[in-house]
Amino acid sequence: MSRFEYTFRKTAARPAETWRLDGKSLVSGDDLVIDLTSVKGGTFSDMPSGENWVSSLVLEHSGGSTKIACNDQPSGASRAQYMALVVALLGDLAAVSPNAAFRSGGGRVMTYLLLAVGTILSLIGVYAMGGAVLGQFGQATQFALSMGAMALIFGIFLGYCGSPWSKPTTRSPQDLLDWLRSWLHQPAA
Repeated sequence: MSRFEYTFRKTAARPAETWRLDGKSLVSGDDLVIDLTSVKGGTFSDMPSGENWVSSLVLEHSGGSTKIACNDQPSGASRAQYMALVVALLGDLAAVSPNAAFRSGGGRVMTYLLLAVGTILSLIGVYAMGGAVLGQFGQATQFALSMGAMALIFGIFLGYCGSPWSKPTTRSPQDLLDWLRSWLHQPAA
């Protein structure tokens, strides 16, 4: 079990916060204590946003849900501390809550967003192809037909990727930890 403190900033403009792994507990400040044995699962996302990476780990536990987030440059000190906390926390969860189920990615909101964008793009593609077939675009008919077909295919692909009706893929804490280590280049414990 890890017994360490990790200090990082959620963003450069926010004050530093300290999280402590203490046996079977995750502690932040004086008022937040999470019993790791009560963690049922959660989500993890790590996405680029401009020059920074936006990272988020949401823990669903008996007391509700807790979000631990960091927005920093890939080689930033806050990101290094944040990822060290996530790796240590997943290691502890693998020992005390091995059946917890974590989803990776943007969560259900992202799936609905992808479906909406895919639907709109597909409709634009159908409109462009229909207009091209009916000769509404004059000399640009061939261009409208090809762009319409590409928009339709890409829209269907995005809608399929978003499919909010499908069951999300989940990983155990150990599987998520192994996946993280594979691209963080950290050795297994």
